[in-house]
Amino acid sequence: MIAWLISKNKDHACRKLLVVIKMVYIVCCGCAEQIEFDDELIPLDTEVTCPVCETVMTVELWGEDETNMVTNKVKKKEASINELKSDLRGVWSKLTLLEKKSLEEATIVFQSKAFTASEIMTLRTLESVLRRTYGTTETLGRLLKKMEDDPQFNDLHGIIKYFTDIRNSVAHPDRISTKLEADSTLTTAKRLLRELIERRKENQD
Repeated sequence: MIAWLISKNKDHACRKLLVVIKMVYIVCCGCAEQIEFDDELIPLDTEVTCPVCETVMTVELWGEDETNMVTNKVKKKEASINELKSDLRGVWSKLTLLEKKSLEEATIVFQSKAFTASEIMTLRTLESVLRRTYGTTETLGRLLKKMEDDPQFNDLHGIIKYFTDIRNSVAHPDRISTKLEADSTLTTAKRLLRELIERRKENQD
């Protein structure tokens, strides 16, 4: 079994080390201590702390060899995109190519643990759809204010406030998004995009 060990301790020179797991052991990339590890029970991207030098490592299991490792990464990416399209079934085709690509990027970088980037791409998608909705090139903050004053959408006050707060915090350089925050933003955005597109369609019919 092939695994990537990524040390999270800045005191160690080791950052990424490809090692072979022999049955139920991995080798610490800080002190080379053998650590018991059950790859049947521990999920992907789990953290392991060395009991000797206390190096914290992320362990990513991918398969029997390098080729299989790459294949599984691709499959994981494809599964995430398919789930995204499934969540937006019925409205996905109403998005522009740019909006689709932005949402796909938000999903892919989320899987790569780039949570701030995921939120930024999600907000970018929302801004694009709102610009088309109101026929303007205003910023996301102003567009959310339009939604709040719009009788067609003002019942979504809670979601609008959520994105107003998120947009303000993500825009500042002193904030790094967590996995929970990025997941909440992406999930809530998909709900809001569905509402925007479906309600706009109802008004056009």
